[in-house]
Amino acid sequence: MHIDWFVFLAQIFNFLLLMYLLKRFLYGR
Repeated sequence: MHIDWFVFLAQIFNFLLLMYLLKRFLYGR
């Protein structure tokens, strides 16, 4: 099973960025 590490890391980064923005939006007001 081959894993494309760039896509894998990109998805993780995307998820973490989304969580960060969501938390900042919820607690920012």
